[in-house]
Amino acid sequence: MQTPLTSEQARARQIVETYGRSSIAFLTLIGGKNFYFSQRGSLIAYTAHGKVAVALGDPIGPSEDRDQAITGFRSYCAQNGWIAAFCMVGSDYLEDYKLAGFNYLLVGYDAVVNLHDFTLQGNARSSYRKRYNRLRKQGYQFVLHQPPLSKALLDKLHQISDTWLKRISGSEKRFFNGWFDPDYIRSSYVATVGSPQGETIAFANLAPEYLLNEISIDLVRYVQACPSGMMDFFFVSLFYWAKEQGYDTFNLGGCELGQHSYDSSEPVIQRMIYFLFKKLAWLYGYKGLYDFKRKFQPTWKGLYLVYPGFVHLPAVGYAIARIDAGRGRGTIEAKKTARPAEKTEDTLQQS
Repeated sequence: MQTPLTSEQARARQIVETYGRSSIAFLTLIGGKNFYFSQRGSLIAYTAHGKVAVALGDPIGPSEDRDQAITGFRSYCAQNGWIAAFCMVGSDYLEDYKLAGFNYLLVGYDAVVNLHDFTLQGNARSSYRKRYNRLRKQGYQFVLHQPPLSKALLDKLHQISDTWLKRISGSEKRFFNGWFDPDYIRSSYVATVGSPQGETIAFANLAPEYLLNEISIDLVRYVQACPSGMMDFFFVSLFYWAKEQGYDTFNLGGCELGQHSYDSSEPVIQRMIYFLFKKLAWLYGYKGLYDFKRKFQPTWKGLYLVYPGFVHLPAVGYAIARIDAGRGRGTIEAKKTARPAEKTEDTLQQS
C-alpha cells in the first residue's frame, strides 16, 4: 500500500494539479523534496545541500504571484543561510528572475514533438519508419498499462531496471527525474514493449503535464538483448498512442548543450558552459541522445539555471550535482534546521 500523504504533500499535489504546466511540475511531487508555499498559493519544491537551496523548475501557482513567489523564496532561503537557485526553468519567467536580482544561463533543451504533424511518411522519416514496420511485422507489441500495476508486472519492471543500472554502471538520480520506487511506478501509467514470445523487454512510465495538453516520460529502461531499432519502435508507438488519446504534443525530455552552436556575442560565462558540455558530450552520451531525439523533428525549448551571481556559480553547480546524486537534505532533515517562512518578504508584503 502507498504511504498516506502528509498535509504538506497533499497541499503541494493540489497546487500542481491546479496550476502545473510542465513535466518539471510533475517531478516536484516525486521523492523527498521540501516545499515552500507563498502566501498567495504558489509552490516551490527545493532541496538543500550545504549553503545552497536548489528549486526544481519555476514557481507553480497563480501567474500574478510569480514575482512575489520568487522574492519570497529568496528571502526564506536567506533567513536559513542558504543561497537560492532555480534549475530547469523555462523561458517564461526569465525577466521576473532578472528583476529579482538573479542571473540565468541556458543549460539544456526540452525536445517537444508536435503530434498533429507527426507522420511516418517522407524521406526524412525513412530510417525509423523502416525499423518500426519491421519490428511490428516480427511480432513486437506495444502495451499501455493503467495503474495500479500488478505485482507480477512491477517485479518484472524492477528486474529490468536493476539490470539496466548495473549495465550502465550508474545509480538512480534523485532530483531531475524519478527513480524506481515501487509505490511511484505502481501508481504510474506504464508503456511496455513485449517480444514475439511475450517477454517484456522495455518500459517507460508516463508523466502528465496538467494544464498543457501534453504527455511526457520519466524513466526509460530496457534489457540488453533488444533488437536493433527497438527504441524507434517504442517511441513511434508512444506517439501514435498519445495522438489517439488526443494529446497535442509529446515531450521527449531534456538534452544538454553538446549540440549547441554559439557566437562570440554571447556572454563569456554562457560560452564557457557550451564549451564544457561539448567536451563532456562524448563521456556522457549527450550527442547520441540529441541525435536520437532530433530525428523526430521536435521543437527545442530552452531550459535555464537561475543563480544569484557569478561568484556563487561554483557552489550552485556543486550542490546541484550532489543533490541529483541523492546527497541533498530531504524533507525531514531540512525541516529540522529551516526557520519558518512567516517573515519572508512575501509575507511582509501581505501584512
